[in-house]
Amino acid sequence: MLLVLDNFEHLIAGAASVADLLASCPALTVLVTSRELLHIRAERHYDLAPLALPDLGSLAAADELNGVPAVQLFVDRAETANRTFALTAENARSVAEIVVRLDGLPLAIELAAARVKVLPPAALLARLQRRLPLLSGGAVDLPVRQRAMRSAIDWSNSLLDDDDRVLFRRLAVFDGGFTLDAAEVTAACSIDLLDGLSSLVDKSLLRVIDDPDAGPRFQMLETIRELGLDHLAANQEADDARAHHAAWCVALVEQADPMLTGPEQARWFSRLEQDHGNIRSALRWVVARRDAESAMRLGGALYRFWATNGNFDEGTRWLDQILDLQPDAQSAARGHCLLGSGVMAYFRGQYERAESDWEQAKSLFDSLGDVRGVAYSFGNLCLVADAAGDYERATASYEEALALFRTLLDQTYIGFMLHNLGLIAHFQGDQERASRLGVEALALARGRGDRNSTVMTLGNLGLVAFAREDYRRAAAFQTEALELGQAAANKPWLAKTVEQFALIAAVTGKPARAARLFAAAAAFRAKIGAAVPPNDDAVNRGYIAAVHDRLGDEPFAAAWREGDATSLAEAIRVALDPNDL
Repeated sequence: MLLVLDNFEHLIAGAASVADLLASCPALTVLVTSRELLHIRAERHYDLAPLALPDLGSLAAADELNGVPAVQLFVDRAETANRTFALTAENARSVAEIVVRLDGLPLAIELAAARVKVLPPAALLARLQRRLPLLSGGAVDLPVRQRAMRSAIDWSNSLLDDDDRVLFRRLAVFDGGFTLDAAEVTAACSIDLLDGLSSLVDKSLLRVIDDPDAGPRFQMLETIRELGLDHLAANQEADDARAHHAAWCVALVEQADPMLTGPEQARWFSRLEQDHGNIRSALRWVVARRDAESAMRLGGALYRFWATNGNFDEGTRWLDQILDLQPDAQSAARGHCLLGSGVMAYFRGQYERAESDWEQAKSLFDSLGDVRGVAYSFGNLCLVADAAGDYERATASYEEALALFRTLLDQTYIGFMLHNLGLIAHFQGDQERASRLGVEALALARGRGDRNSTVMTLGNLGLVAFAREDYRRAAAFQTEALELGQAAANKPWLAKTVEQFALIAAVTGKPARAARLFAAAAAFRAKIGAAVPPNDDAVNRGYIAAVHDRLGDEPFAAAWREGDATSLAEAIRVALDPNDL
């Protein structure tokens, strides 16, 4: 016998009666739908996840997209509301973004689709920055709690006790999820945290995602989070919760910063990527409140993460805002923000701006007696002379910086200086010195478990082999660099390594492959706003011109168009294809 009990959450006190029924009727099966677990021994929990969503990074054609469950529901309900509605190539992107923004929640999708009667998908999407006011107007023959998304979520909120309601709204400050340690700092309330989290998970207000590196991670769907933030503001707790949240973010990035050049760098880059939404949220809050100290601590610890991820435009925007908060601040945190601002400018090809930022940082660190900060500034300033092709001045500066880092026993920057000195030797034609310095830098990088530095040095040793016309060895160096670089996710250097494969193709009788790889790297650089350093650019242009001459106008243009439309991931696959090396 089957007994169906629907929407049991409002009768949860009767859970013991269900247990009694099961005990007294062995042939009975009870199917219960509820937003809250019954917590009886016979219970078997089946979680109903939101509908499957489209991948916004690689959208399929409209007819294929219609097979995605969340899109399918939207289209079905939109056609009911507006008989002329159809999923087309023109509106497919907007529809996909709508269902993703609504977390794949069926009720939210149905309520949104009903608005298509008066709002086309693009206009509907534009209004979804605030979801809850829009998601209302459900059918009158539905229960009240199903006529508006706010009512549906409030129904779950009403099942909470007072302590759990406080926890729910304070956790709403997290953007993109959180770990248990983050919740401990940000919740800042007297309740038992594990019991509270369990209660919110039981009532479908939180989801648990298993993270093999960081342990369990909790996530609140954005539609639910919006209501939590409304409640947080209504209870005048927003500033306090956001202050605790920002303090946790500052501690996180400062803990991560020194780890980004060591053996745990992959895990820490991944952790910062996971919490990038939280970090952005904290940055917005501290900048809006003109909390210069917290803002500078965040920006000064984040620039290596932004640079490695190719987030140069974003890093520049944040650092500009942070540095404007307190221009006369005499603190190491401001010095590190200036270092970061210079790094962003350097990678974008703005060498005068980079030099100015680094000179200011050097002067500030010098006034503070911060020897390590002075060394970092000086080491970066060497890059300006290097980029300008003033190799004599760059070499002298690198040698001086190297001596300074040796006194500090800073193995990371000793390796950087050796690596850069080797690169200059390569451009000056002294491949013997370039190889010797590169091998020394590589040993240091591998000894520290610094994958990013290993990638860069392998790439430069590949250039040395290329200059010696040992193309097989050059390809072997670049292959190892690219394989490691994918794991390290150093985006500027991934583009650079694809360019090195293009050089090899250009001299080994594969001009069409060279053109495609050059174009793919150029397209990706444009996407992340990364410039090609002048010395590399001069080399690349020479080989691109040679490839063009060999192919002719039309074949070259066709190969370039093909490469321009190729994703970086596909370009890497092509570069690593053993049949073409």
